[in-house]
Amino acid sequence: MISPRPLSRALRTISVFAFAFCLLFGWLFYSFYFKWLSLFEDGRYYDPETGVVYHDSGFVYGVISLAGLIIAIALLLTARTIEGRRRGVVDAEVGS
Repeated sequence: MISPRPLSRALRTISVFAFAFCLLFGWLFYSFYFKWLSLFEDGRYYDPETGVVYHDSGFVYGVISLAGLIIAIALLLTARTIEGRRRGVVDAEVGS
C-alpha cells in the first residue's frame, strides 16, 4: 500500500493537470461557442474574416471544462482528507 504522503502529493499533481485541462477546454468553449453565441442562426455562423464556420455544438467544450473542474476539486479534497488523516486530524473535529 502506498503511504499517505506520496499518494497525497500524486493526487495534488494530478489535480493541477486536471485544472490545466479545464482551462484549455474553457478557452475552447469561449473561442468556439460563447464568443459567437448571439450570432448563431440555424446552429452555425460563418466568420468571413477568417473563413471559419462556427457550429452550435461548441458547448461540448464547456461541458468537458466543467467536468475537468469537478475532477480537480474532488482530487484536491481527497488529497486534503488523506493528508489530514495522516496527521490524525479528521475534518469533523476541526470545526468543533
